Amino acid sequence: MIVLFARNLPTAPGPLLRRAWVGVVVALALALGPLGAGAQQFSFRRYTQSDGLPNLAAAYMVADAGGDLWVGTDGGLFRYDGTAFVPYREAHGLPSETVRGMMMDPWGRIWVAMDR
Repeated sequence: MIVLFARNLPTAPGPLLRRAWVGVVVALALALGPLGAGAQQFSFRRYTQSDGLPNLAAAYMVADAGGDLWVGTDGGLFRYDGTAFVPYREAHGLPSETVRGMMMDPWGRIWVAMDR
């Protein structure tokens, strides 16, 4: 427990009173900080070419309603389903393999801007 007190505080706000308030705020932040700190836990994983993403410079990412992550790179468009990256390229009917932008509209459709 942290207890802060001050003796003989002046009646008009001065440097001593301001320091006391700063001390109270810092003490409360330190005391209450751990309560919210453990609320969210994040896990991170590094993906490489061996995971199926040939170009690691992922410039654009959009998550769809089904939980898949769409990744746009200079080397193509990829869908990550939680286990593997699935490529979508010119052989699949796309006009190019260079993604210039991605966004999701209010209806959940993903729009991809590509060369050509």
